[in-house]
Amino acid sequence: MKQVLKVRSIEEALKYSKGAPLGLARVHAGGGTASWAWFCRDVAAPAMLVVPDKRVLQDLLSDWATLVGGGEIPVLPELPMWIEGYKNEALRVRRGKILEEWKEKRDILATTPAALMAPFRISTGYFTVGAGESPGRDLFLQWLASAGYERAELVWHPGQYVSRGGIVDVFDPAWKLPYRIEFFDDRVESIRLFRTEDQRSVATMKEALFHALEGAVDVSFAEMIPEGALIIRFDPAKIEAQASSAWWLLEDMMEKAGLKEGRPWEEVLRDLEVFETLEITETLGDARMRSYLAGLPDFRSDRLSLSNFVEYWKNHDYGITICSRSGKTPLVESLGEVKSKPGGITSGFIDHGTKELFLSDKELYGVIPPLESRPLECGPPLEWDESFQKTEYVVHEDYGIAKNKGIDTVVADGMARDCLVLEFADARRLLVPLVQIHKVMPHYVPPGEEVSLDSLGGKSWKRSVRRARKQAKETAEALMALYAKRETLRGFRHSPDGPLSESIDANCPFSLTTDQAKAIEAVKRDMELPQPMDRLLVGDVGFGKTEVALRAAVKAVENERQVLFLVPTTLLAGQHMATFSARCEGLPVRVEMLSRFVSAAKQKAIVEDVAQGKVDILIGTHRLLQKDLQMKNLGLVIIDEEHRFGVFHKEYAKFLHPEVDVLTITATPIPRTLHMAMGGLRDVSIISAAPHKRRPVMTSVGTLDERLVQQAIRREIQRGGQVFFVHNRIRTIENVVDRLKKLFSDVSIDVAHGRMNERQLEKAMERFRKGQTRILVCTTIIESGLDLPGVNTLIVDEAQDLGLAQMYQLRGRIGRREEQAFCFFFYPFESALTPEARERLEAISEMTEIGSGYRLARRDLEIRGGGQLIGTRQHGRIERVGFTLYYRMLEEEVAKLKGEASKEETSVDFRLPLRLPASYIPQSNVRVTLFRKLLRAGSLEEVESIAGELRDRFGPIPDSVACMLAMTVLRVAGRKHGIEYVVCTEKKTEVLVNGSDLASRLDAGRWHLSTSGKLAGPGGYGGIIELGRALGAATKVHFSGEDVAHGKRR
Repeated sequence: MKQVLKVRSIEEALKYSKGAPLGLARVHAGGGTASWAWFCRDVAAPAMLVVPDKRVLQDLLSDWATLVGGGEIPVLPELPMWIEGYKNEALRVRRGKILEEWKEKRDILATTPAALMAPFRISTGYFTVGAGESPGRDLFLQWLASAGYERAELVWHPGQYVSRGGIVDVFDPAWKLPYRIEFFDDRVESIRLFRTEDQRSVATMKEALFHALEGAVDVSFAEMIPEGALIIRFDPAKIEAQASSAWWLLEDMMEKAGLKEGRPWEEVLRDLEVFETLEITETLGDARMRSYLAGLPDFRSDRLSLSNFVEYWKNHDYGITICSRSGKTPLVESLGEVKSKPGGITSGFIDHGTKELFLSDKELYGVIPPLESRPLECGPPLEWDESFQKTEYVVHEDYGIAKNKGIDTVVADGMARDCLVLEFADARRLLVPLVQIHKVMPHYVPPGEEVSLDSLGGKSWKRSVRRARKQAKETAEALMALYAKRETLRGFRHSPDGPLSESIDANCPFSLTTDQAKAIEAVKRDMELPQPMDRLLVGDVGFGKTEVALRAAVKAVENERQVLFLVPTTLLAGQHMATFSARCEGLPVRVEMLSRFVSAAKQKAIVEDVAQGKVDILIGTHRLLQKDLQMKNLGLVIIDEEHRFGVFHKEYAKFLHPEVDVLTITATPIPRTLHMAMGGLRDVSIISAAPHKRRPVMTSVGTLDERLVQQAIRREIQRGGQVFFVHNRIRTIENVVDRLKKLFSDVSIDVAHGRMNERQLEKAMERFRKGQTRILVCTTIIESGLDLPGVNTLIVDEAQDLGLAQMYQLRGRIGRREEQAFCFFFYPFESALTPEARERLEAISEMTEIGSGYRLARRDLEIRGGGQLIGTRQHGRIERVGFTLYYRMLEEEVAKLKGEASKEETSVDFRLPLRLPASYIPQSNVRVTLFRKLLRAGSLEEVESIAGELRDRFGPIPDSVACMLAMTVLRVAGRKHGIEYVVCTEKKTEVLVNGSDLASRLDAGRWHLSTSGKLAGPGGYGGIIELGRALGAATKVHFSGEDVAHGKRR
């Protein structure tokens, strides 16, 4: 029988493990990543922490920050699992730089096996820039080009740079954030770090060191490990499994690309063998040492058991430490004298060596806190972004649909103007001055659809606009009536939770995340108010939104109210039916479903029972909106995956029952819904934290490879799992089934698509759900909401035809438990990829972290040029004019019905050319974006924000741009200060002013009252700038900044 040594700390473990072979220097430490961090709290640097995957790494670093502190631990990142990303020189140099710094600083480094098997490169060339020095702007740009940096229109990825006049943005892969260098002539005036998300500066630096990408050399991993380093491997069994899975994908990818740079895990281990190594595991197995650490029971919110547990250990002289993100709550106070550490940990544990008990939110409240909080990006429909040039079609509100031919400079009457060139039917062109750019909107066209251009000056467009306007008016009247009615109606006021709700809470098979708990609390609070609830619940794929819906539904049932649960697909209805039925088993709750899976006779019986109040929760598709369904006592309507419904379906559900509570659930929040939510019409809850222990899905992108397909399927079958094979063409789907049956004659294979007979489809899905079928060949019918934990391999062919949101939703169908999941997006050959398809595939391969949905949604809009994501395409009148224009019409009609007077703005007649100079903003699409922002600005705060953005991103503001800012200030705020209108020519500016002290703010030597009673002054840019500055001083808006005032103009 082997002897197991007890060790209190990592120092003791290292003392006992001196000279032990790899695999025998192993310590058992129960309690998860928090206990691991605590055990290693006194580790001496240099050290490398190796964990199985990115998710465990995130947990460990979060727990380390709370329990150990000492600053942020550097992370050696993995390379993307697709050829272009894997070959990216900038990412390889970044990895080499991280190793270089680790060796130099001799500190702690954290990583995964997938990261250690990928190649590293070290830069051999450098360029240093210091504030106040004069390295020469042109010389710096020449160096960037020769050093392998890619010139871009916008810095987004490492290895890119952009030059705008005196501003140079550079993303050196060695650093976390890109740099913004501002030159005045050849002298460096400032060095700033900025965020890629909004391109705004966040910090000022004194110096920046840039690394060359060209000429970087391969480096051996063994050479970069600091002398005397300690290697700590957490959960070695899972590390081995993850390494095997990652190498399988890496090896295949390298073979296709003709690369030989990665190394198998066995070689990495040989490099590590010469260094002192310690393994920490949660399973005793063959561990020669055992720590005094242990995990805690799952109290499942049982406060009495928790209090008794804490009291027991207090009586044994144990110290109690609370590690919670919830602060000092009544529950914490009830535990008596305890210590606390700021920040949370993933789970609590006990240290019998130091006699300390650590409690987390999981033990205190039955929830697992999120590791990080990400704000949800939201706002009104994105009408135009900086990928404007990718928008092939546009809508001019006066003339209709045209092709976008880009920006051109036109000279007329001796003056140069920037114009947008639009091509209509019969190749007729229209030049739109940028001052009228607000009349032009992107028009998204789905791939493969034909577009009919309008005739310039034709009548068909005017007819389409009239029809759409009529539709907008009707919709506005209906919406206003609905929301007005909902505001005046008194809905049912639910009572606090009773035994039924408590039973559902207790039988939850998992711990809630903090976000889930907050969402449930918010929904129940709304339901206990007398006004009808209208709440939007937003959460990424697989983040537990259904649990929130279930608890809301049971609360309604407990108050003798019925529930309608509206879902977009028959398969999702069946999924929710199974979930709700299982959770409500043994409770006095009747759950039924109406969909095409249910026979006509049974549907009739269910409809009758619903009318008599015998059915508590009814789940179904659009069938629930049919007029034959009469509810006896409806209290709650839940709408799931709302992006799959049109606006009219959703609002129709509220028409039927305007006094009931409404809960809308979505993983892909559409702009219109978010606009309503943020505008105060609806409340919103966000679940941004993933369920605990969920692993990121290993994602591979590449050309179709039959050998890899066979390997992937065989690996999944051998480990007892199931496979989704997505082929989104019904016409050829049976060919795929036949091919797979020949390859896997011993494996059960089924097919599922939307045109199948209801009975066939239901039986196929039921067989797959029960595990009787191992491979399901299907269309994207599976993309919404299905929760099949046994399916952990997804293969998608012809992925180039899918949208980014579609691919993300599909990937969300797997990896919903602890097992490592694999996802393969295949395309037929390189030439099949359009630039947009390539960018989508690159995005899905890069963003593999759990919770990437919001970033992907934003990226999708960029790729698509700001196309609107809403299910209104079945309404031809709206589709014809485009949703952006229709949305504007709808807003105008709603404003009219509300009796809101149209905002009076000062008229500014500027009779000189207005331009955003190309020398100031070289990228035409960025110029259009900013021009549009100025024209659409509706408040002084927006003007000031735009001015700040211009100064930050492009440098000192030139006169023509300052003039545009001044005009915007006059337009927005002029009326409040008595300015009726402004006329400006090259020689003079005239202002009609009523009851304003504006004249006292202007230079009396340059401005005077004319005989007609108007204020008169100098013309041109200068006159408008002086007016704007005077008004800006009155309104506290510094629209043109100190740059113009000091004469720093281009």
